[in-house]
Amino acid sequence: MFLIDEAIKSSRSSTLLSSFEISLKDIQENIERVVKYRKANLVEIKQQHFKSLNDIKETRQKLNSRLDELEKNIIDDLNSTETQLKLKIETLLNKLSTNLKTIELLKINLMSVKQYGSDLQAFIGSKMLEKDVTEELKYVQNISADNGFSQLVLKCQIDILSKIIAFGSIKIEKSQSPIVIGVGHEKQAQIFTAVPPRSKSIDDITALFIRDVKVPARQSNACITGSSVFPDGRMISADWYYNKR
Repeated sequence: MFLIDEAIKSSRSSTLLSSFEISLKDIQENIERVVKYRKANLVEIKQQHFKSLNDIKETRQKLNSRLDELEKNIIDDLNSTETQLKLKIETLLNKLSTNLKTIELLKINLMSVKQYGSDLQAFIGSKMLEKDVTEELKYVQNISADNGFSQLVLKCQIDILSKIIAFGSIKIEKSQSPIVIGVGHEKQAQIFTAVPPRSKSIDDITALFIRDVKVPARQSNACITGSSVFPDGRMISADWYYNKR
């Protein structure tokens, strides 16, 4: 087992302090590498923000162009539908106008027969009028069957806003970090675990003669039970027999 003095003297030259120095250097380099990449990441985020703003503006311009196109299409459809309805109603009005003239003529004929015709003329005229009135009645009934009397409503339903719920979405993505921590487990072990000194065997110990120690004659009955030598060469002994000192 090493003495504490020897362990203290050898601590400065041991590999423990060197491992501390290397590990601290690795930790510092790793932190500096992280700071470098994080600052670079901030620059990239700023560039991505600027690019996203440009993308939004370009998309808005495309939307404007697309909306102009859609607006033109629906206006054309509106105009075409209005023209169709107008033509349908005007055609019906023209036919009805013709029928009104026919009915006015039939009314005049009927009045003439009633006022000026003989019984025979009234009989023959009524038969002719019956046929004409029946035709006019059928025409009006046919118009009703074809929904000719229905009220037509031109309605424009705009639902594009309800279908657009968002301009887009913002999200955060993570990618594999290029940073590799350089402090390995072996280096970390060197920081926290000191390598124990190798124990010396009895074969490694070499005796060295330094001096003679003589006991005074008056102390011939001394009983030395222990001794110790200081680093400066001084020596102290424990005498059990002589006054137990």
